Amino acid sequence: MAEKSKNHQAKDQLDAEAAAAKKDPARLEVLYNRYYEQIFSYLYQRLDSKEQVNFGFEFYCKTQLI
Repeated sequence: MAEKSKNHQAKDQLDAEAAAAKKDPARLEVLYNRYYEQIFSYLYQRLDSKEQVNFGFEFYCKTQLI
């Protein structure tokens, strides 16, 4: 059987961490702190204002992690 790519392994790990974070707020905080800058930067490049970015980030967290 072919070995999974590093990207696929990373996605599987993130999916597992997100599933655990849904059950444990402490784990959610770890994910939030780990990915905040990356997600914020991504949204900031695509949206018009910091307020929209903050809203988008909160929306993402609520729909994807909780």
